[in-house]
Amino acid sequence: MIRGSLVGLLAAAVTLAACSSGHVDNPAVSAPQSVPITGTASGEPPNACSLLTPAQIKAAFGGTVSTGARPGSATRPECDWAVAGSKFGTGKVVLYYPSVQSSAAFHAAEAGLPGAQRVVELGTAAYYLPSLAAMTVLVGERQFTVQGVFGSTPDPVALEDAVMAVARNADATY
Repeated sequence: MIRGSLVGLLAAAVTLAACSSGHVDNPAVSAPQSVPITGTASGEPPNACSLLTPAQIKAAFGGTVSTGARPGSATRPECDWAVAGSKFGTGKVVLYYPSVQSSAAFHAAEAGLPGAQRVVELGTAAYYLPSLAAMTVLVGERQFTVQGVFGSTPDPVALEDAVMAVARNADATY
């Protein structure tokens, strides 16, 4: 349900987010241009599961974290880590690469998503979408999104902090 909303919002553009202390105004943007996702010499999509470890996710969310699994398609590779008994209950952390890879697509998505908050501590640029607990990070012309998918969360600031911590780990690896 939450993930379905995220897919719908991000299908037109690309997303990433950040910590409440690093927000600034959205910049003006141009139309997105597509850059194919290729992470290996053979042209295969990058392995989204290689950017994070269960230990890194557990450090941010608590609980028990599964090994990452790749349910994503070739046009939007992703990795999901199931999380049980965390400080936010049961859910999952998702890392994926939006299908349109460019700085223009990133900025168009940021400008077009109500509530997107600029984050200055990650990548080339980043934004956080509180309604979906999703952080999108731009690194050069490439981007990735980290999302915390849990039921009702009594502390959205703590969830944002956890997503930010995981996004920092992925950014350091990316």
